Amino acid sequence: PLLFLPTRPALPRNEGTIMKWKCYLLGLVVPPKSDEIRKPHEKVLSIQDNIEDGECNGERIDVNFEAKVDDFSRLIGVGPNGQPSYEILIQGADIGAHEAAIYLANGAGNTTCPCLIFTTKPYARSDGSTWVDIKRLIVSGKEKGSLDIMHSSCNLCNGGCLGLDGRLYFCFQGKGIGRREAASDDYLSHHPSGIYSVNPRTFDDWLPVTPQSLRFNSPNDVVIRQSDGTIWFSDPSYAYAQGHAPRPILGDWVWRFCPKTGDIGVAADGFMKPNGLVFSPDQHTLFVTDTGSETGSSAPDFKLPRTIYAFDIFHNRLLANRRLVYVADHGIPDGIKADEAGRLYTGCADGVHIILADGLLLGKILLTGCHGGAANLCFGTKDHRGTLFILAERAVISVNLDTVGAPVGIESPSPPSSASDQSAADV
Repeated sequence: PLLFLPTRPALPRNEGTIMKWKCYLLGLVVPPKSDEIRKPHEKVLSIQDNIEDGECNGERIDVNFEAKVDDFSRLIGVGPNGQPSYEILIQGADIGAHEAAIYLANGAGNTTCPCLIFTTKPYARSDGSTWVDIKRLIVSGKEKGSLDIMHSSCNLCNGGCLGLDGRLYFCFQGKGIGRREAASDDYLSHHPSGIYSVNPRTFDDWLPVTPQSLRFNSPNDVVIRQSDGTIWFSDPSYAYAQGHAPRPILGDWVWRFCPKTGDIGVAADGFMKPNGLVFSPDQHTLFVTDTGSETGSSAPDFKLPRTIYAFDIFHNRLLANRRLVYVADHGIPDGIKADEAGRLYTGCADGVHIILADGLLLGKILLTGCHGGAANLCFGTKDHRGTLFILAERAVISVNLDTVGAPVGIESPSPPSSASDQSAADV
């Protein structure tokens, strides 16, 4: 279903050269209406079911590669035909590929196929309640392209990561104000904002991670430090700005929580809207995106931060020596990840910006037709260890790179086939 059409002859990969290829996806996927109550693990759509022979119903998505320095050209992986190797895994107006990009090589729910877990933007159901879905996209194997809802909650969910214990950790904004709760079986609907974890096989054993006594603003992104297991998360006041939460009583800060001791504290302040987080491969530096120019309640103000900062980790609990790394020239730097060489990848309004840790822009993976560029992203592991998965709201795109991602989390082994079969039977 994919046609790769070169738009020009091969050009020298010099500074400023745009290597451009266009991809057309046949078939616009049409998921169920967003206000339907869905059961966990309920299948939403399969890309294979939405292709009509000889007719292109889908909106065209263009994937362009813009090199700023020669090193970028060497980073982009190429296929057998010498062109950059990428694929549009799924496309549709209601895909909702927004935040919490988590790759699981051993699968999740009732499948052992490699998959991607992500959260949607908040959406309104017909009864007036506001919800967020956690979805699973299978990225390879016989079920490739299948999209399922693993969990839905009116305790709005945002960022997420894989923990060192094999569980998934998610940011929840809390039960909010004036929010009608449409399902009494939504365990998290009555819980305060914070970080919660869940078994990716069941998505039904939610556990609070951070103290319930603190009324966080709206936790946005969460990362776990490989070297000591501490949990770091950003807490901007976007939920209040968007009418989902009461007036904040805390600042827009980055927090650190130690699950071994229960110690929690502010790691750094001085942000407008702290957002994406990622550790350097050596775990000594934390990169934080500040997306203050996206106010959440009015038009963007690009005089405000759209910035990536770097911090040294001081005494294993504080962020020190703040320094400017990068200012995005299109939109805000939202989600952020690192590869094993320390390069940074951040989702912006025009696509993915790839930069060195000192702020040098190597190049961009430009996306058009995605209605907002790239929101978040992650690297795969094992068979996909050189693949960058990009969440682009209405599409999920994979790009092969000549690098691998920095380690994040530890995935639990695949269950035996009998357990997988039982899970499938229980759904």
